[in-house]
Amino acid sequence: MSVRRVVLFIPGFTLEHNFKPRAGVCMYARDDICYRRLRNLGDSRFSTLWALVDTGLDKIIYACVYRSHSGDQETTGLTQHLSEAAEAAQQRYPSAQLVLLGDFNAHHQEWLFPFQCTDHAGREMRKLALALNLTQLVQGATRVPDVDSHTPNCLDLLLTTDPDRYSVSISAPLGSSDHCLVKSVSVYSPPDPSPRGTRRMW
Repeated sequence: MSVRRVVLFIPGFTLEHNFKPRAGVCMYARDDICYRRLRNLGDSRFSTLWALVDTGLDKIIYACVYRSHSGDQETTGLTQHLSEAAEAAQQRYPSAQLVLLGDFNAHHQEWLFPFQCTDHAGREMRKLALALNLTQLVQGATRVPDVDSHTPNCLDLLLTTDPDRYSVSISAPLGSSDHCLVKSVSVYSPPDPSPRGTRRMW
């Protein structure tokens, strides 16, 4: 096992990743969670990772996303990839919820604190959210600037088709990161599986 793998190893969890130089994404899946990585939805040009979680009662499609500080053309390509992959996933799993999360590096005044302006990436991501019926749940600054002239801003997003299902909070950065920790907790409670009514013995 390489040093990198040892450092990233967490007992009780399985690591899935799409690492790239100065970019990439990863996710840890708890060993008792039923999930499947959707490799057919990936695109080697972009830092994305798709997975399907099956709770036994419902299904959730997760897309982990990192958008680098790239030009407008690459941003448009990423948005098109996310749209096409999400539509393919929803056709395959029509009842599944959809969650896109990660560092989008996009600014849109409609749902990104504290920006009063919108850039190309923001317009593209906002259009994607509207097309897929996604709600943006992160409501605060997630990047702590390391330059005095810069202002805190929200770059890390959680977009979902089921906004009532999640509670989102923001905590201080871990280690030397300049991004805050964004924590989402499902507030969904599965129905009680216990039998209803009077049990009869024959």
